[in-house]
Amino acid sequence: MTEESKEDVLGRLVKEQRENKELIGRLAAEASRWGQRLTEIGGFLRSRPESLVLNGQTLDLRYRKNGSDFSPNDLNVEELTALTNNYRKALQVRDRLLNQITQLGFSISNWILPR
Repeated sequence: MTEESKEDVLGRLVKEQRENKELIGRLAAEASRWGQRLTEIGGFLRSRPESLVLNGQTLDLRYRKNGSDFSPNDLNVEELTALTNNYRKALQVRDRLLNQITQLGFSISNWILPR
């Protein structure tokens, strides 16, 4: 492979890696939002389970006073499964791209890897 074609391939890989890094960041932010929401729900279950309101349930006022209304989407296992699967796939793509870059003879020691 000529140096010029190596640089073309490297440019494509760098672009893919940058896009993948952004994807990993978006997925991590979404996972963080999920974690925050589940923590809130867990807090109600631990301290005031009677105040946990799901999907606009009608409750006696004494229970709703300090409650919070959560939607079914806050507990959507399919969405959570898709999120974690997509995150794992993005990490695998990251590893593949960095491996390809290394195989071209370029150092990845200066690359900032997304978590």
